[in-house]
Amino acid sequence: MMDDVQAHSSHSGRTYPNWDALVAAEANGYVVIAVITKDSRSWPYVHGPYVDKPEAERARNRLRTRMKREQRERSYHDHTFQLFVRPAWKEKP
Repeated sequence: MMDDVQAHSSHSGRTYPNWDALVAAEANGYVVIAVITKDSRSWPYVHGPYVDKPEAERARNRLRTRMKREQRERSYHDHTFQLFVRPAWKEKP
């Protein structure tokens, strides 16, 4: 049963009742990570931070629209991109 699973932070050494509690206590908002790939080369970009996950997801959607438009207009068809929303962790205490 997944309800009994706890989340342990290797960052602080604390254990939380679940993943959401760990993120709420130790994250400093969210970031959008864009990874652009061509052939065997990759370039990661970080956008943010954003206060909460829905705001970061909206920013990801805007970025996806912009990147797709640039891919069409500038003939970047040989480039691929991926977008991720991830917690922005606080510095170690």
